[in-house]
Amino acid sequence: MIKSVFVDPKRLEGIEKSKANHLIVALDGLNQEIWQKLQNLGWNLSICISFIDKDDCPLDPSVKQYLIEKVRKAIEFKPEEIWFDFLRFGGDCTDINEDNATKVHLTCQYCQETFIKNIHGVV
Repeated sequence: MIKSVFVDPKRLEGIEKSKANHLIVALDGLNQEIWQKLQNLGWNLSICISFIDKDDCPLDPSVKQYLIEKVRKAIEFKPEEIWFDFLRFGGDCTDINEDNATKVHLTCQYCQETFIKNIHGVV
């Protein structure tokens, strides 16, 4: 049975006493020294990436680049898995059509551009 625990890499004291056999480690604050100590436990190790803040938009090229950089950093540790946390933002981009266009993250130029492309076929 897998027993997972989400951990902050800066607060690991006593983790070896837990009944876990799988750690999901936050990327923020993680370094090679900490990762090596965790590897010495012999448990399955995953990394969790906090995706974006609520006011950011995943369609913004700078946010996309930020995520790519975090994924690259996580891959350097060679984890068993990479988890994405906070994969949400202030708008609602699900099932958008002309009747419910108010759900779009309207204050954002990137959402507006995508909405126009998807609804009106403008490229």
